[in-house]
Amino acid sequence: MRRWTLATLVSLPILLLLSCGGSTTSGSPVASLAQQPEAYEGLPAVLVLRVDDDDPRVNLEIAIEGPSPLTSTITLPTNQNVAWTVEAPLMAGAYTVTLEAVDAAGNVSRASSPMTVEVSEPPEPPLPTIAPQPSGRADAEEDAPYFAQIDTNVSTTSPEQYSDVTVTCRCFDQYGEPMPDVQVTFTWNYRTTSPSEIGATGYDGVVACTRYISGATVGYTVEVTVHATWGEWYADDSVSFTPY
Repeated sequence: MRRWTLATLVSLPILLLLSCGGSTTSGSPVASLAQQPEAYEGLPAVLVLRVDDDDPRVNLEIAIEGPSPLTSTITLPTNQNVAWTVEAPLMAGAYTVTLEAVDAAGNVSRASSPMTVEVSEPPEPPLPTIAPQPSGRADAEEDAPYFAQIDTNVSTTSPEQYSDVTVTCRCFDQYGEPMPDVQVTFTWNYRTTSPSEIGATGYDGVVACTRYISGATVGYTVEVTVHATWGEWYADDSVSFTPY
């Protein structure tokens, strides 16, 4: 008793299982579809074949009929699954697959029952989406399209009471590149007042704010808070100085 089996047709990612049984002299292999395949145009297809026979090797003719038909004869070992890649990618459409085997003694199986395979166009890949973030410290979101990372410094931490103090803010995107057009608010928190000034970064990602601290209290630490915004993204920082 010999059995000729077309075990699987795979077009990544598909799974098509066929079982065939019968005698090479009096019976015909009978194929049945065990799982509906998902075959896509242009993707490599693989036939996983199996022939059970007393001979160690047999010849097997594979016929694929459809929009891009082909016929191929291969020699394969028996009693094991053997993968064979279809010679050319299949076009979209309906196909039928049949097989016929011949052993060393010349015993020929009748053609297996044809099985229909539908090859469809590959699905469109999903479009990338970026979930908006209404607010938050942007440098915590690595997947943001752009966001402000800021580096703030003060010209001196111990200035004279009647002198200029400059606070500089540098803004960067998530790749560390200078980020222009970031709105930056500098708030100078003196002992009794907290004036604010607003500026925007230039092409170099830098904006500076300078004030004459004539009214600053000697020995009182002045904190300058910095709030940088770009669209829905923001970042905060602060520096301080103590006049003498």
